[in-house]
Amino acid sequence: MRGADTFTESLFSMRKLDDFVPKSHPLRSIRVMANEALVKMDRLFAGMYEADIKGGRPSIAPEKLLRAMLIQVLYSIRSERQLMEQVQYNLLFRWFIGLAMDDEVWVPTVFTKNRERLIEHDAVIEFFNGVVAIAEKKCLLSGEHFSVDGTLIQAWAGHKNGDDQDNDGGGAGDFKGEKRSNETHQSRTDPDAQLYRKGKTTSELRYMGHTLTDNRHGLVVNARVTHADGHAERETAKIMIHDARQAAEDLDAVITLGADKGYDAQEFIEACQRMNVTPHVAQNTSGRRSAVPDTIASSVGYAISQQKRKLIEQGFGWAKTVGRMRQVMVRGLKKVGQMFVLNMAAYLTRHGVPHTPDELPSHRLIARRFLGGQVAPWNFKAKDGSITTLGPANRAMLMLSAPESLAQAACDNVGIAQVGVHLAWDHLLSGALKLVLHRSHLPGAYEMVMQYPHRALMAPRVQVTVKHLLDAFAADKKLHVPLNALDAYAA
Repeated sequence: MRGADTFTESLFSMRKLDDFVPKSHPLRSIRVMANEALVKMDRLFAGMYEADIKGGRPSIAPEKLLRAMLIQVLYSIRSERQLMEQVQYNLLFRWFIGLAMDDEVWVPTVFTKNRERLIEHDAVIEFFNGVVAIAEKKCLLSGEHFSVDGTLIQAWAGHKNGDDQDNDGGGAGDFKGEKRSNETHQSRTDPDAQLYRKGKTTSELRYMGHTLTDNRHGLVVNARVTHADGHAERETAKIMIHDARQAAEDLDAVITLGADKGYDAQEFIEACQRMNVTPHVAQNTSGRRSAVPDTIASSVGYAISQQKRKLIEQGFGWAKTVGRMRQVMVRGLKKVGQMFVLNMAAYLTRHGVPHTPDELPSHRLIARRFLGGQVAPWNFKAKDGSITTLGPANRAMLMLSAPESLAQAACDNVGIAQVGVHLAWDHLLSGALKLVLHRSHLPGAYEMVMQYPHRALMAPRVQVTVKHLLDAFAADKKLHVPLNALDAYAA
């Protein structure tokens, strides 16, 4: 029987906004973390506004304002006007921000004006610090091993809006064949932006963003924006690693800093050593002598740092593709810096370590596809004995057949994979891999079967082969790792 194409609305609805949001939606865990950080900012928010006793019209609640800014970053919404439009009809956005179904959405210009107040009082930086503190509380940070890098951010300005500093008002329009530099020209729309090129790229008006990440999970612990020049990366790295050195609980703890070849300069290596920081900087030996001592470059920790420092690129890539940092839509060094920090805070809330199987869909997963086309399921056992099965086929960002490739992809920070302990053991010992959900995970039973004709006597060569395999399996310690030994390698 064909259904009728009718639309009937109920006069009353007895459902809450929370009922429309799936229990496993990744925004649930993000909202919990964001609210935990916002609670600690109450004193800052109180100082931003006049006391209630003085009267006046209430502003947008700063907590709702920050949650709306997070939504804008997480869902790649290009403007405040489009954000307000989507909040009008998107129940998920209303639930995350804290607006009821019948609450009016703010006017875009009012939202922008209130956002300027948050930037003026460095509320975004305080929020980022609160999220980092939560990650530290959950033991997601090592506090001793870091990586640093920088990235270029295209400014919201163009060459045609540049003025000749020696000739006020000149330089606009056609500048073909005219030589321009930061010493002679300055942008009228964004005076803080500077002409800069890196590698084979063209010279454009840009800023430079810098992050310091913790090597345990690649989480950002410090983020800054500076003018774009050839010394900004190393100078900002000194400031950020100095802050990390001061924040260490044990001032005598060994702190390492991984970086690429651009940081291989004598003055930077000496500055790190003066701060009691071991520079795990990639050696630059292209026609020159590296400033990194060979004793450091030949250590095991140096090799691990060089592998882990690649995690920092994931934050930059996320901020420029999902976030709004490829080309910022604000002007001025402080505003660009606040937007960069907000993007890093959103990246922090979006990434981390899953603590329940329900949180796995919000992470990058690597699945194993057998040659027959079937995808290996992930099983988990709850405290009440119930079994939960996760089918990663529709959620995995990468599918591989060889188990060794799964382990290597996890080592390369592609995502979370399900592999045997014997394949992951060496990587666990080296620190390249960490275990997640190992107490609730059910790996399943894997059997090895050897077939031979049952009516015939076992040939001597078969007996020798079986005995050799049994002896090899018994001697391989990776096949006999007790489960309680895995606790030391949990994330």
